[in-house]
Amino acid sequence: MNDRHVVPVCLFVGRPSCLWVLSLFVGSACGKGVLVVNSSSMKLFVLRSALAVGALLSARGGFAAQPAPRVAVSSEPSASDKETARALFEAGDKAFKEKNFTAARKDFEAAYALVPVPSTGAALGRTLAELGLFLESRDVYLAVQRMPATKNEPAPFTKARKEAAERSKDLAKRIATLRLSIEGAPAGTPMQVFFDGDEVPAVAASLPRKVDPGRHAIVVKAPGYVDQVVTATVGEGATTELSVTLTKGGSASVVGVVCPASTLWDGKNCVSANVACPAGSKWSGQACVPNEVPIAPPDPMKTAGVPSCAAGSALIAGGTYSMGSAEAGDDERPAHPVTVGAFCMDRTEVSVEAFAKCAASGKCGEAGSDPACNGSSRPSHPANCVSARQAADYCGTVGKRLPTEEEWELAARGPAGRKYPWGDAVPSAQVCWQREKSEGTCEVGAFQAGASPEGVLDLTGNVLEWTSSKPCSYADANLCKEGRVVRGGSWYAAQPSGLRTTRRWDWPEFARLPILGFRCVAAPKSP
Repeated sequence: MNDRHVVPVCLFVGRPSCLWVLSLFVGSACGKGVLVVNSSSMKLFVLRSALAVGALLSARGGFAAQPAPRVAVSSEPSASDKETARALFEAGDKAFKEKNFTAARKDFEAAYALVPVPSTGAALGRTLAELGLFLESRDVYLAVQRMPATKNEPAPFTKARKEAAERSKDLAKRIATLRLSIEGAPAGTPMQVFFDGDEVPAVAASLPRKVDPGRHAIVVKAPGYVDQVVTATVGEGATTELSVTLTKGGSASVVGVVCPASTLWDGKNCVSANVACPAGSKWSGQACVPNEVPIAPPDPMKTAGVPSCAAGSALIAGGTYSMGSAEAGDDERPAHPVTVGAFCMDRTEVSVEAFAKCAASGKCGEAGSDPACNGSSRPSHPANCVSARQAADYCGTVGKRLPTEEEWELAARGPAGRKYPWGDAVPSAQVCWQREKSEGTCEVGAFQAGASPEGVLDLTGNVLEWTSSKPCSYADANLCKEGRVVRGGSWYAAQPSGLRTTRRWDWPEFARLPILGFRCVAAPKSP
């Protein structure tokens, strides 16, 4: 979940530099919380995606080095928020001791974003460092150091500040540096430069770039020139010089990349070059892997007796398909076949106006009131800040239900296994994303270019969406956690990876976040 969505709960307090220093994890003997306001460079995470977030859950482009958020003072977290943060911290601590650092990261990020205190920040910093994410770890430690100390603050907070100061200095020495020089083209030649899949301004490409130790790939594209790719593996604290020479032509040229036999470099991965795989499988770039099971959805215009859906809904043909990804995080693996019946899915997310009618009837409960939550002034925006139970209640009042995780992925991914609901094209103007807190959501259904082939809109972007499924392991369906699976990217997503159709997050059922909404599904009408 190398994207900013693993961070959604930070939106309970927005993206402010406002810090609540609470005696949260030091026992009931500690005093009440004290509101303090930090400098505008305070960094908040949103759960990873990504929850995540993703998801809480990355610089605009990753969990690393996020831009400093704008200041926005928020009210004190509620008792429920504090209890949730406490439970998340304890779960993260347990996962850390078991060396399950991926799980620990997710829990600590959620707790830190919900109630950012020094002790949780220090725990998150340690976890990120264990995962080799030195840039992110350093940023968290720096944020902890910037939290103003309060008089008679709990001892764990003071200890956490000291740890943050020591570890941030150590990490500064361990972070690697990449330098790139581009030759072969006249000055002023327009070009695109990508570091690990993220585009950077060409004028800044030659400047030293701080990176985590490990393997990195740089792609340089220019009109009339061959795309150039150079990769390098850098060690801790090392400075690595890379050079690219552009040449005229139209065929791919690769520098430093060695792909398996019968594969080619596509600028990011080794891809199939007509490798002969056994029937029912395809070349993944490294090996032959099972194909997604194709589905042939019926054409309502040509097939008699096809089920139909109510206005505002789209028919999603059922069948067996390959769910998950063999190339993503642990929670998305392994890819496995699932069978889903036909269903009707709302073309848009439930709007503020629609949910308000249910709330007014007393059947759904009121949505959250955080400043980042949509209110009556945004009737055509998606309803957010509602719990899983409130979402299910709404769907029930209109004769529908929340989708299962399997249904949601089929609707978003399709039988061919699309990377995004609209296809495999990199996200840009197809989706509501990369927005600031002051902007928030977009109107439902505003991004027609991001529609799925069936016409379902905003399956990624705008708000994450509740499902009715419990978070269970793909590897062992008996390994489940409490809460509910959440799917889709949000308006706060900063990186394309947070918008992929296979991304998963899980949240407590009572979570009410500005980046989280829902849509409903129903059984199709018989022909």
